[in-house]
Amino acid sequence: MLTRNPQAKSGSPFSIGEDVPDAWHHQMVAGLSPVGVHLTNPIEVVPCRRILPELTTESVLLVRRADVISRMKPRTDLRRLARNPDSRWNKLNVLGE
Repeated sequence: MLTRNPQAKSGSPFSIGEDVPDAWHHQMVAGLSPVGVHLTNPIEVVPCRRILPELTTESVLLVRRADVISRMKPRTDLRRLARNPDSRWNKLNVLGE
């Protein structure tokens, strides 16, 4: 069993409008071969160079803007987001995004 982060991409970040995967995925490993890693559910063979970034990424999940907005109410207090103690929130401009 392995846990894949389909949000892990080599190269540039996701572009505006590009579909961002919404979760990590657990998959069973059926075997390894020179072609790559043989997985089930779905049955696929993934080259090692493509699956490695998905297995070694930081434990961070990107959240779709639409998912956040769909949960907001007219009286949602955004000041709580602005006061988040995690410095990455300001660096990544979470509230602005």
